[in-house]
Amino acid sequence: MPAVNLDCIQNVKDNNEDLMSFAATVRRFHDTITSPLQTVKISAPWAMTTELQQRLTVLTNELTSMSSKTEKLLSRGRFQKFLMNQEDAGVIAELNRELDRVVQAFMLKGAIVTEITIKETHQTVEQGFARTEVAIQETKTDLQDVHNELSKSLLMVAASTERTGSGLQDMREETMGGFSQVLSDVGKTEDAVHSTREELSRKLDIVSDNLLRSDVASINHQSKLLSAAQLQLLRDLPRAQARYDSQSRGDARGCFEGTRKNTLNEIYTWINSQDPNTPPIFWLCGLAGIGKSTIAHTIAAEEEQKHRLGASFFFSRDEADRRNPLLVYPSIAYQLAVFNPDLKRLVAEALEQDPDVGLAVMRKQFQKLIAEPLAAWEGKKGTLVIVMDALDECYPESGAEEILVRWAAELRRLAVPLKILITSRPELHIRAKFQSPSLRLISQPYILHDIEKSIVQADIELFLRHTLNAIAEDHGIPTPWPTDFELRVLVKRADILFIFAATAIKFIAGGKRRDPQARLNTLLKREAPKSTSKYQEVDSLYTQVLQHAVTEEEDDEDDAETTRRIFRSVLETIVLLRDPLSSGSLEALLSLKKGTVRSAITHLHSVLVVPEILDGQIRVFHPSFQDFLTNPKRCIDPQFYLNPEESQTRLASLCLRRMLATLKGDPCGIKNPWLYNSEVPNLRTRVEGAISPHIRYCCLHFASHLSQASPSDVALADLVVSFCKTKLLAWIETLSLIGDVDSAIPSLQMMRGWYKRTPSATRHNTDLLHDAHRIVLQFAAGIRQSSGHIYTSALPFSPPCVLKEQYASAIPLNYVLRGQPSTWDTCVCAIEDSDALWSVAYSADGERIVAGSSAGPVRVLSGSTGAELALLEGHTRGVRSVAFSNDGSRVASAAEDSTAKIWDITTGMLLATLSEHTDVVTFISFVSEDGMVLTASDDGTIRSWHSITGAPLSCRSGHDCEISGGALSPDGSIIATVTDTAIGIWELDQDEPLNLLMGESKDYASVAFLPDNVRLVSGSYSRVVCLWDYRAGTSLKVFKVQSDVTSLAIAQNGALMAIPYLREAVQLWDTETWSPMGLLEGHLNGVQSLSFSPDCSTLASASDDSTVRLWDCKGSLPTAPESSKVESSHGHAWLAASADGSCVVSVSGKRRAMKIWSLKSNSTPRTISMEEDSDFVLCSPDGRMFASDGLAKDLGVYDEQGYDIDSQRLRLWDASDLKCLATWSVDRPGGASGHGSAIFSQDGRLLASSLLAPGLQANEVSVWCTESFNQKSTFKNHHNDDIVALAFSTDNTHLFFASMIGYGIWDIPSGAQLVAIDAPGPATALACTYFADNMRIFCLKRLKLTVNGAELAARVIDSTTLSEIDDLPCSRTARIEGGVASYSLVFLEDKGDSLYLSGRSGSVRLCWLPQAWRVAGRVKDIVWSGRFLVFGLEGGDVGALDFEALRQTAQE
Repeated sequence: MPAVNLDCIQNVKDNNEDLMSFAATVRRFHDTITSPLQTVKISAPWAMTTELQQRLTVLTNELTSMSSKTEKLLSRGRFQKFLMNQEDAGVIAELNRELDRVVQAFMLKGAIVTEITIKETHQTVEQGFARTEVAIQETKTDLQDVHNELSKSLLMVAASTERTGSGLQDMREETMGGFSQVLSDVGKTEDAVHSTREELSRKLDIVSDNLLRSDVASINHQSKLLSAAQLQLLRDLPRAQARYDSQSRGDARGCFEGTRKNTLNEIYTWINSQDPNTPPIFWLCGLAGIGKSTIAHTIAAEEEQKHRLGASFFFSRDEADRRNPLLVYPSIAYQLAVFNPDLKRLVAEALEQDPDVGLAVMRKQFQKLIAEPLAAWEGKKGTLVIVMDALDECYPESGAEEILVRWAAELRRLAVPLKILITSRPELHIRAKFQSPSLRLISQPYILHDIEKSIVQADIELFLRHTLNAIAEDHGIPTPWPTDFELRVLVKRADILFIFAATAIKFIAGGKRRDPQARLNTLLKREAPKSTSKYQEVDSLYTQVLQHAVTEEEDDEDDAETTRRIFRSVLETIVLLRDPLSSGSLEALLSLKKGTVRSAITHLHSVLVVPEILDGQIRVFHPSFQDFLTNPKRCIDPQFYLNPEESQTRLASLCLRRMLATLKGDPCGIKNPWLYNSEVPNLRTRVEGAISPHIRYCCLHFASHLSQASPSDVALADLVVSFCKTKLLAWIETLSLIGDVDSAIPSLQMMRGWYKRTPSATRHNTDLLHDAHRIVLQFAAGIRQSSGHIYTSALPFSPPCVLKEQYASAIPLNYVLRGQPSTWDTCVCAIEDSDALWSVAYSADGERIVAGSSAGPVRVLSGSTGAELALLEGHTRGVRSVAFSNDGSRVASAAEDSTAKIWDITTGMLLATLSEHTDVVTFISFVSEDGMVLTASDDGTIRSWHSITGAPLSCRSGHDCEISGGALSPDGSIIATVTDTAIGIWELDQDEPLNLLMGESKDYASVAFLPDNVRLVSGSYSRVVCLWDYRAGTSLKVFKVQSDVTSLAIAQNGALMAIPYLREAVQLWDTETWSPMGLLEGHLNGVQSLSFSPDCSTLASASDDSTVRLWDCKGSLPTAPESSKVESSHGHAWLAASADGSCVVSVSGKRRAMKIWSLKSNSTPRTISMEEDSDFVLCSPDGRMFASDGLAKDLGVYDEQGYDIDSQRLRLWDASDLKCLATWSVDRPGGASGHGSAIFSQDGRLLASSLLAPGLQANEVSVWCTESFNQKSTFKNHHNDDIVALAFSTDNTHLFFASMIGYGIWDIPSGAQLVAIDAPGPATALACTYFADNMRIFCLKRLKLTVNGAELAARVIDSTTLSEIDDLPCSRTARIEGGVASYSLVFLEDKGDSLYLSGRSGSVRLCWLPQAWRVAGRVKDIVWSGRFLVFGLEGGDVGALDFEALRQTAQE
């Protein structure tokens, strides 16, 4: 079957997902419009204006058209989708733009109409109010006229009757009072009308403003449409096919209608609650098979209908992507982006800032992809629901814990009203997290198996009755069917497990003959269960299904035995695979004919998910089926029981056989092992074509099967040996191509562990696996970048070993001439940081390491690979002490910012800050039994704190001086504190010290307990180690050592002690004999902290060189030198090499030793011990001689001014016998600058040096003959400044010099200075050489010092005028190539982890470099030697590469 293009398949899946999302959006929008409009048409038809009807008609037509286009695209065949996968992406983008345009047009047109309507309304209202005011004024005038007329009439009546009685007066007053009230009421009405007019006008203005803002927001939305690049970033986000309705879940469905009402209502009530005290997490917990996933599916589907489902993730332990916790947050983020356009933009912006955030640690994924976009989401309205099902199937378990604690840490901080539904089995690690204080307060548990049995069984009966009725209708079975009795039997057997009912239905409805009654009879005629498990009825059902399947298969086939064998083989493989495979891949793995797998499982569709598409992955329907088959107490039929060890043995054998038959070097036909994977065209397509799914599976999982296989299986052991001897490197290469190199580390560990348990294990094969493990550990970074790296770099730079010998023929180019270690370094792994590291500690299980840096960040690292697991940021200054809690869930850190902090390492959340100290906190430790944390500080106090809340518990004033460190006894009852003058011994429940240990040393620096709870060891700045009986307060032993003992560690078994050695190394001591037993070298700067792993096999050291190194303490260790011969061997102060490689000389260590190598032989170096300090060495071009300088100080001789006199010496050596041929010296004032230079002529006959200038500066040059050793001449620099670089002309007639401020040339025969000028600009020359024609001079200059080293440049100088005629970019290691007519400058650059050859035309990568070979920012560490490159390695050795061979290979 031809390989399918992975890119196209992924594009088709993405296109399909986007189209389905688009179609759902269009449907929701259509429903949103039509539902309220129907109501309006019925109840208030007058509200539907003609204009609105027209706009809605246009909108509906547009939506219908787009929906039709979408459905047409979705309904195409798979082949057409495959061919059009690229074009479809553009079509989908255009559909999105069209939808946005239609909606915006509808909204903008509506806004315009509404605005006009508002203006018209405003005008109409104004006219109405104006008319009202006129009417009121007219009424007031009429009333006033009436009032006046009535008053006159009353006066006339009084006058005519000549009566002035009280009755008439009362009537007048009453009448006038009534009119006054009427006038007053009219006035109030006028005020009310005026007020109403103003309020209505104001509100109309508000509506108008809101519409304007809406228009602006709409226009802004148009400008926020995602670019093609942003959409591609979203598409490239790593994610799992884990939605509730994803294809990977097969025919998964929700609850049957009418069932689970109580549970669903409980969840809906929780979701709909507006009470701010409602917990944001709902934990649905229940036994396997009880129906959790079905409920979760129902909720997800219902909430999506309500447009409230932000995301869903349904875990499955059978599928790699659905059990992988690293894909959870990216998958949720992607779904949130699909859910809402604003969230899509925010997630896309996060990906623009960091395109690889989907591959980051979970804490960072959550922060960047979920928390920050949700926090910035301005359009949030209502509840947002996320459903996470089967959390217990997340692997590893720590991933599930991280997910829970991350939500616990962040939910309350998010402004979005999130509701998280989580379902799981009641597994211990999940229960423990939900019972923790952080989750208990924000979660609502619901225990599904605690529901009353009768309620659950009623739901199961309802489900069975309806589904069986449907089966009866499909098959024409007369109803009612089944009988009530038969139904009750099934319900009784189901008990409270829905998985029984679901499996029974699938079984009854399945089968070739499709006879439901016969299958129902099979279930009803079961034997009494023999199992006593709580799953006995499910177990019985599974047994019946299997027995029926076997019977059916045997009836269909002639060869019953073969049929049964194939049936078992297929079933065993499907059930035990770590990741599911398609039927075709299973057939390839099992060497079966096409169609065999689907035929074998024809009658197992009730327990297996078998997709209709041929490339769909076949998997177990429910995890309880695998549990049943692999448990002998549950699966009591021997023909079906899968013995785990035997089955794993068969699977491991299968995988190994397939890899032995298939794996090969360069499987993708790249043909250039030097290329990085990212540089290979169409690599993804090539990989898919060359590495089939079943081979990919074998590469990733064979070791997991092997680890559980029988070690006594001889055939399997032979397969492992064959694999190791022939396919090991091809396997690692394949892992690089599929992007999973890191899986090789645990795989090799499992292989080696299994093989060592076999009876036939040999040292050779064990070493082969050990070598492979070490190669992957040390070269993993390079192998991740390039599949060919295992051949081009890992093998060449590795030490001589069994693996290198076995695969010698696979090395394409032997370019590493020397410099490989003689054996595997004791340093297993070097973990690099950007800052100096001051503290380190192991977790109790050895799985993790915590390291504190000088800048404040704390890192949690893998104890086996060194990979970063968590970054804890919060301290503002250096971290002096770190510790793990006993259960490994928390880390404590103490820092120079006067605080200590407690962290949850799973989530990275800061649990507490301990801030009572007033000075540097120097020590911290958990007290395992008491839930307490102890700290000590430079403020002289010892404090205890609650280990979770951080609440202060106690404080004691420990000392009158600073406490610089401490240690806790193994039993947790004693704390030892370190001060300059004493070691304090304190019982935790006492306020006064038990003892103060004071010896000869008065400057204690470190302390550690032995496991006997009686003795401890102290170290001091005076280089003394003391062994104490701390209870008696007596000194037992005192040792003088070679370094300040700033840190020390004791192994938990008490057998080893580790202390710093000459700052940059670590010395191991045997604590039984109290003698040094080994030296661990590799750090480039001071060792600050040490910690043994719990099994005492590994030591972690933290250093100022910004690394944590992990050291193997089990094997043979380099012996520490005797104290009388102590000399640091790290680094090189100077390195020189002849042009032919016959002589390489280095000055190393304390500069009192020279080592001499020859690249023409692989012999050990010869050493010359010097009497004085030396910091300069120079080789003659032909390698016959070399020169060195020396400075003898403190001679006890003084000049007239009272300055001490130093003796500066220059020695000439014979490279063959190392005899000193000549010594020249001069007495110089002790304040002399020490600047100077020396150079051999190109024929080696002359030697020039400014090192012997007698004055305070090196401004005088002497020239000697190397044959007669006589001084030929002396030249003085008239600039009177240091001469820093020299060069002879090719004919030995001229000597060019570069001083601190200028250039000059001397004529050697006459001694005259021919020319001298000031050099342009401030720069210091480092090296010079004449061109072959003597007309030009090459000069390498340092322009300025920078944070990262130095800024360098190359100058070409005219030898007549000394003017600079060419300016070239450069590095310290450069040379001129070419003839007289044309030339070019080439130079080496150390970019990241690779060495590049650069020039004007660009750069070409030569090779990858191990950490010890990288030269960026260092001085004199790499020199040319003809065709060779010579490196000064940090271990005191030199390395050499065949430059010309590398160059030729790189340019091919």
